[in-house]
Amino acid sequence: MNNANSDHPVVLQGVILTRDLAASIAAYQRLLPVQPAAPSTLTRSQASAWLAPVLAGAPVVALCEPSGQPTIWLVEARSAGHSDPFRTAGWFGLHLEVAHLPSVAQGVADSPFESLTEADAERLCLRGHNDEVIFLSQSTQCGCEMLSAVANVPDIDAALAGYQTLSDSASLAGRKTLRHINRAWGFGGERKHPVADVVLDARHQLQLNELKAARIPASTEYFCGLFMVCTDNPLQPGTRVIKGSAGERLLSHH
Repeated sequence: MNNANSDHPVVLQGVILTRDLAASIAAYQRLLPVQPAAPSTLTRSQASAWLAPVLAGAPVVALCEPSGQPTIWLVEARSAGHSDPFRTAGWFGLHLEVAHLPSVAQGVADSPFESLTEADAERLCLRGHNDEVIFLSQSTQCGCEMLSAVANVPDIDAALAGYQTLSDSASLAGRKTLRHINRAWGFGGERKHPVADVVLDARHQLQLNELKAARIPASTEYFCGLFMVCTDNPLQPGTRVIKGSAGERLLSHH
């Protein structure tokens, strides 16, 4: 993993499993300034490297910002189940920075995304039809850039121990109010949870939220939604995925 003191730039990307690839492509094109790249197929060796051999042969499409840089990868998994992202351990949310946020917000009503945004929020919070959670904030630049990914973990100390072997920037950030999670669990609106940050560089990071009762999926379970977070092309040769203590997959060549 890239160290926060490194000069090597990070390009953060998310891999989302979907039961309907065409519908997901259309949904993201309506919401974000992205275009699909040419489709490909996940090979047996790539699926094995992802620690997900069941996905071999799955169609894959990268959604790219205007510069051509992929931001989100969509993988069709028709047999994937559904789960509540706020109550399940592993990756559940992406934070993207986009240009023209007000126009994006206006388009949400006519999209398959459900708005979870509170009236006084500084960024949009959306839930997609694949159960992925997308946070959107305003960018000063054109395009669409992924700034962070969020995971729920039952034991933040165990999760941190794994990330600290990869980066000396992994540390507790204190306790924060997580209103969307509190609402999903029926907690009080201002309840605070232990949170840890893994800083990748000056702009990109991973966030870990401790939810002790979050269910860790079995290794044979595959759900729609955010499946993996990458700091490089997940299809390139030599890719190896690290599986975290909560079952989250992280691909990093740094």
